[in-house]
Amino acid sequence: MLILLFSVQLQLLPTGAQIDFGDEVTPITGLVLIDTLLNGEPAAFASAVRHLILPSITLGTALAATVVRVLRAGLIEAKNADFVEALRSRGVSHTTVVRHMLRNALPPTITMMGVKIGSLLGGAIVIETIFSWPGLGRLIIEAIQARDYPLVQGGVLVMAALFVLVSLCTDIVHGVLDPRIRQGKGRRA
Repeated sequence: MLILLFSVQLQLLPTGAQIDFGDEVTPITGLVLIDTLLNGEPAAFASAVRHLILPSITLGTALAATVVRVLRAGLIEAKNADFVEALRSRGVSHTTVVRHMLRNALPPTITMMGVKIGSLLGGAIVIETIFSWPGLGRLIIEAIQARDYPLVQGGVLVMAALFVLVSLCTDIVHGVLDPRIRQGKGRRA
């Protein structure tokens, strides 16, 4: 739908690829956006940003809606907590109260984001195919079409390892944000 609206109807954004066909970028890092900056090509950088808009919006919209909803629920729960009233009664500034509320609302949000990374990786397969972006997802699709099963297994293994790594980082960040989760602190039952 976004391609139909912004590329076909309004002709504002490109339909696919990473950069306009006339622009040449010498690969340094393999990331087109960074390579255009390192090569000092502002026109190619602008082209790369334009090509990044539709895939980013497509991939991030569903995740953003869920994140905002969970964060909002956490903030509403924290707003009704006793410590917020105690902070307000002491005359603490509004920004400090909001910071304390965010600290209490972030752990469930971070956990949910870690779980959503799996759907983000799965969505990247579709996005890379639709927008003609080279990446692991598109490589897996091409390997499936070519019946290259070892490549499919390797790609899925890399995605699974990435998901496990993100889950580990999520648990570590959750432990940092929520002192009740830290192991070895306080009494044991």
